[in-house]
Amino acid sequence: MHKKTRWPWKVYFFISTYMGIINFMGLLAGDSQIDQYYKILIVFKRSYLIWYGFNIASISTEALCLIPLFLFVFHKRFLSPFVWQSLFGIRIVLFFLGHSYEVKMIKSYFYANSAVAAGSIVFLFLLMLPAYIAHFQYAFRQKKLFAT
Repeated sequence: MHKKTRWPWKVYFFISTYMGIINFMGLLAGDSQIDQYYKILIVFKRSYLIWYGFNIASISTEALCLIPLFLFVFHKRFLSPFVWQSLFGIRIVLFFLGHSYEVKMIKSYFYANSAVAAGSIVFLFLLMLPAYIAHFQYAFRQKKLFAT
């Protein structure tokens, strides 16, 4: 891996860390919009406990995934690649299962303004993509990254 990380990765890491902490604190505080969304749905249909559990797991996993991002950005080795590969797989699964609230919000944007909905999807995709790329690189390409 190059001895020096480019500054955009470092800036991205700190932005991601801030967002991850805010999301995780909202989960712990129990008063976020997402939390309220699930609690209201659970009152009407208990099966939403499953989706709420997926959401909790997703937020927790995303917070945990700040570790491989940090390790990638600052060129550190920690644990075996299998751990990071497993976490990456869990992250992908929870990406699809743990975002019911966000999917409903974007769906509602399509009813109100399709340009806003499309813009939201593109923005979220571009915001999250570097973290997934870094995690993938760190998990599956460590030998290449740390080759001297």
